[in-house]
Amino acid sequence: MFIASYSSVQQTYAEPLETTDASQKITAEQTDQPEEKPDSAAPYLSPKSLVWIETKQRTWSHTVSDIGGYLDSFMGDTSGYQDTNKSFIKVYFDLDTSKYDGVSFEPKIKASLDLPITKKKFRLVIENDPDQELGISERNLSDLPSTDREANDGLYGSIRYLLESDEWSRLSFDWGVKARWPPDPFARFRAVRGWELTERWYMIYSQEVYIFESKGFGTYSQLDFDRRLTEKLLFRVTSVLDWHERTEQFDLLEQVSLFQDINNKRAIQYAAGIVAEEKKGARITNYYTKAAYRRRLYKDWLFYEMTPGIEFQRIEDFSPNPFISFRLEMLFAKDASRKLTTRLY
Repeated sequence: MFIASYSSVQQTYAEPLETTDASQKITAEQTDQPEEKPDSAAPYLSPKSLVWIETKQRTWSHTVSDIGGYLDSFMGDTSGYQDTNKSFIKVYFDLDTSKYDGVSFEPKIKASLDLPITKKKFRLVIENDPDQELGISERNLSDLPSTDREANDGLYGSIRYLLESDEWSRLSFDWGVKARWPPDPFARFRAVRGWELTERWYMIYSQEVYIFESKGFGTYSQLDFDRRLTEKLLFRVTSVLDWHERTEQFDLLEQVSLFQDINNKRAIQYAAGIVAEEKKGARITNYYTKAAYRRRLYKDWLFYEMTPGIEFQRIEDFSPNPFISFRLEMLFAKDASRKLTTRLY
């Protein structure tokens, strides 16, 4: 019912909806801001339309959670930890236009059933498009016209083991299989940790190691160096390295960003960076600069983004390619920790 293709993730970590201790530290000031008046998406819709939309969103969110609860019921007595059902569906509508790539429109869905199977450490995860199947640009630069958006109609099921640690905000190990013929077994490990380097600088380290029968080994490493300039301004330097065994290729992303939290409804990211690859010699494949504007349309489940920018691709002899992308984002989830926010980091 809800399995479809999805090929881009705005957030840099493997599971964008999960909040780490590191991100909580950085955004402490934002959460303390006073709550504003109700959302102003209402001027564009009648009260009757808003009631209908909100009713449908609530109904579908409960349906997603109920599917997980139904599967949970096969695993024995789940009383006492049923509220840890982290299932969700995210729906995207992307409209992009650029000088060299023309106009494109693409709806996408990302779905995940994330269910407890023991009271502490094991979870059952069923998803339709894990980040380990995405390239470095698909994970971080989905709004650029040069990013390949390959359709992935697979279904992945895995058992996740959560390791306990006082220093690491996330340690997990998954093993599972992609539903196809022949089956494609896989395993993956993920770790996330933050360090306070100085009074002004904070570092977040994310590491993934994975193996797919069809693709071999791969690693994904990311370092974010953050400096809080003011209560509403965050400066970040990002370095990402992606490696795949079968292709014997390294992909590198270097980006500097300035995040502005205007209020709890609106935020902007100003960014510039380069993308490079190393395979029998290193070379830069793309330069880019962009400004992403994100706004909450209604409550904590309906948002839109507008991203104008310009990129310089090697394939186009580094000629300027201006672009603009629009995205409408909707979330269906019962778990409060899965709600969307305006922040872009």
